[in-house]
Amino acid sequence: MDDIAHALTMSKRTLYQAFRDKEELLLEAVKKARQAGQEEMGRVAAGADNVLETVLASLECRMSELENVSPAFFADILKYGRIMSYLDSCEQADAQ
Repeated sequence: MDDIAHALTMSKRTLYQAFRDKEELLLEAVKKARQAGQEEMGRVAAGADNVLETVLASLECRMSELENVSPAFFADILKYGRIMSYLDSCEQADAQ
């Protein structure tokens, strides 16, 4: 939280006024990233000529995103139950 507050040029106290704890902040960031990804895929699908083009564009987008994520993120995210529950519910909803 210190690093985040510093990067945002705000006090940690101000950050804790907006978010109860680190997990809540991280959950909101994950939700926002998911929403942005869905919006981007909607734009890609609207401009694609066929399903295969949409799938390939989706894969390219995901691969590009993963290049910028630290491998430690995937190990650390497992420590946060609310985030894992959210991701599990998203996966179940997407499968339907």
